[in-house]
Amino acid sequence: MFNQPELFIDTVQNAKKQWVQKCVRNEDIKNNCHIYIDAQSKFLKTALTVAGGIATIVGHEMLNTKIEKMFNPFGIDFFKAGWDAWADANREAYAKKS
Repeated sequence: MFNQPELFIDTVQNAKKQWVQKCVRNEDIKNNCHIYIDAQSKFLKTALTVAGGIATIVGHEMLNTKIEKMFNPFGIDFFKAGWDAWADANREAYAKKS
């Protein structure tokens, strides 16, 4: 099966090379443009590989983690903890105003 993102990168980079070949007359500039386009292509393919690896690892970790552990890793009762913190903050605020 074709690797669609790499195929797209190659298509765009080849179009750039063809444009440089047709439109740029100075050989030094033409050669430097080709070197730059090749460097862009290598960078994009590396970035694509790294992003794919990260997405794969994150996907595997999400599948191997229980849902409640993923959303509440420490087993905290957020409603109670949040209510107590809110109440304490309000008591302190009213005490300072009085």
